[in-house]
Amino acid sequence: MQPEIEHADRLIELIRARASLTGGESGRDLVLTAIQDRNLISLVAVRALAVMWHMGSACQALARGVVESAVALDYMEAEGLDDWLTKFWRVQWGAMKTDFEYLAAGGTDLDSPPLNELAAQLGARLAEHGEELLRPNTGEPWHSWSQRVTTEDQIKSLKKSGVYGPNFARSTSELYVLGSRNTHLSPTIVARYLYDGRLYQERDRFDRITGLLHGSYFMSRIAAFVARHRGDQALLDEIDSAIAPLLPSLQEFLDTEEPTGEAAPASPVGS
Repeated sequence: MQPEIEHADRLIELIRARASLTGGESGRDLVLTAIQDRNLISLVAVRALAVMWHMGSACQALARGVVESAVALDYMEAEGLDDWLTKFWRVQWGAMKTDFEYLAAGGTDLDSPPLNELAAQLGARLAEHGEELLRPNTGEPWHSWSQRVTTEDQIKSLKKSGVYGPNFARSTSELYVLGSRNTHLSPTIVARYLYDGRLYQERDRFDRITGLLHGSYFMSRIAAFVARHRGDQALLDEIDSAIAPLLPSLQEFLDTEEPTGEAAPASPVGS
């Protein structure tokens, strides 16, 4: 795994060194950079865990968030980037409504500073954008910036519009599903802990390497997205150079069936 580690380190250091804020960015660039920085932290975590046994599932779960963010940016751009970034940013006010309800239920005094000031701002925002932030039937906040459009729906939309080719859409969807299984309680993942030692080690190694590979690749897409909207062609070229050595390995794993062993483990609770 050493080459994958070295190339991931190069990408991480490049983004850290070259993609920082300068102080003159637009609101759009600030949000894009914050999205990038949040995902860079996830990749740093994947890189740290990728060399540790038993961390395959954690690598996949973390990398899944990077895939999701990269797809989201492509979807926002295809649908109108500035409008969607504005909607994305406003969703936090809906989430704050839920936070205040929890605080009130717990007996927190919302009439004292600074909570009363935030509550006043929240009321004004909901009055102005409530139709966008709250579900029409219940008045409860949307849990996602994209409302009912799931990540898989976004991938399908990007494929339909021609932004993603068929093979890339398929691979991206597979990687996202793999990461989602490791994020949520999944019998497919739980069953791995019943595998024998050899098969478990193969599965864990596969998950650690692929988590690092597709985490690095989709992080490079996020960084390239931000650089392109900043007009930084030099950084785009450096990102391409940093990620290029990983592409053959990534393709190799995309074309390789996941290790499954000779048979699935017997069920401990019957069929």
